[in-house]
Amino acid sequence: MMPNSLTNAVSAVRLQLARPALENPLLLAMLALVAVACSAALAFRMAGVLSMSAAVILAVPLALATVVLMVLRHDFLVLGIIATRAAIDPILEILKQPNGFGPGAAINALVLLLLLITGIRQPRALLRGSVLIWVPFLILAIVGVGDAPNTARAIRMLLLYFSYLALFAMPLALIRNALDARRYLYIILIASIASTFGGFYDIWRGGILPADLDAPVDDPDVAQFADFSGFRIQGLFSHPNIFAIYLVTISATILYVIKSNLFRWSNTQRVGLYLYLAIQCGLLAATQTRSAWGAAMVIFLAYAFFIDRKFFLYLLASVPLLLLLPPIQDRLIEAFTGAKMLANDQMTSYAWRLEMWRAALPWITERWLTGWGLDSYTDYSTIFFLLEYKRAFDAHNVFIQLAFELGLPGVIAFVAIFVWLFASSLRSFRQARLEVVLICASIIGVLMTGYSDNIQRYLVSNWYSFFFLGTMSAIVTLPKRIRVRRVLARPDDSAAS
Repeated sequence: MMPNSLTNAVSAVRLQLARPALENPLLLAMLALVAVACSAALAFRMAGVLSMSAAVILAVPLALATVVLMVLRHDFLVLGIIATRAAIDPILEILKQPNGFGPGAAINALVLLLLLITGIRQPRALLRGSVLIWVPFLILAIVGVGDAPNTARAIRMLLLYFSYLALFAMPLALIRNALDARRYLYIILIASIASTFGGFYDIWRGGILPADLDAPVDDPDVAQFADFSGFRIQGLFSHPNIFAIYLVTISATILYVIKSNLFRWSNTQRVGLYLYLAIQCGLLAATQTRSAWGAAMVIFLAYAFFIDRKFFLYLLASVPLLLLLPPIQDRLIEAFTGAKMLANDQMTSYAWRLEMWRAALPWITERWLTGWGLDSYTDYSTIFFLLEYKRAFDAHNVFIQLAFELGLPGVIAFVAIFVWLFASSLRSFRQARLEVVLICASIIGVLMTGYSDNIQRYLVSNWYSFFFLGTMSAIVTLPKRIRVRRVLARPDDSAAS
């Protein structure tokens, strides 16, 4: 009797938690409260280094809650991670150990475990071309671990790649109806609250890293590249570029929820969403990350051309105003003129990148088929890049770095992931125009940022980017009658799954 009673009790709890989030306001309120609480504490940098006792006290209930959710509704655990990961990034950076491990690594391992659980419970949902196309690249990465000069760091890089697959694949398996889709999109927006406050805080304090371009080159506290000169913000992230790419994903999400028939907004709510989009664009401009500007412009132009022609008016009104700002002018002039030196005899960031890429080419040519091992570029850069022989650097170009580490096959396998998703999405253009436009434009944006940034290391922004792409891809696969139906007061879409 006891086992049966326990089983019935667990089933009843699972049934209660299985109610859609929009019909379970307590759950949604709890997730929102977590994000807002993190915003209040983290955006103003009030979170200090946790003592060991405090960390243990915090970890015990979190571990218990994680186990319970994993058993009952592992998809809620996925949503919980997405709702809070951006907000808690400063704390995870503080608690990171010198060897790279810490609570952040535990969360990464949890994501991989959730992918495994998803695959066990819904194996057919993951046997899609857009998921299986990751296999060749991941196999090459696994092989590359064997040649890596630093095996531990190579394994961490490999796990990052697997986590990107996990955040892309799980929405494909877990989104089964319109309510699921709306829930996932709401969570992405809730997660952006903390980073928005963090961006405002950076603006209030006058930007990050006061630049001193006359400082000696050996000064470890001052970066010697144009990337770090002038006014920049990074929100709750460790670098402005990571924040900028994250903001591009948030902007694409806002565009979708404004126009999608999955949502029904009042005029006031729609104006609020446009205002929130404008805030994200303002923060994006303040990051001074040019590659992210280009990625955002691709998304905005594609949206205006294929979805809403009136959006061209917003672009015509806002872009000239932004171009009047001197910092933006300086960044664009530097990018388009190709100047190699600044007034203080320092190289521009782009010229510095070009010199590094040229220095790496002979090494790439020597092992063009196999590469030098996963995550090996950083170690070997101190040898082949004589301009920075005292400091190790990544390539600031994901294609150059993959060619160096995994050879030409690695580059082809990586690009194939996006080409496959792009091409497969286009087949649904007539049936799901909005989703397909945002998928394809976002893919172009990812490849653009990969040309000049180390996006393979930008864990947080990549998680949200792939999660958004996976969510859009899942919505494309929903039946049209679900995807295009407008939301009424309290819809019941449970039968649609």
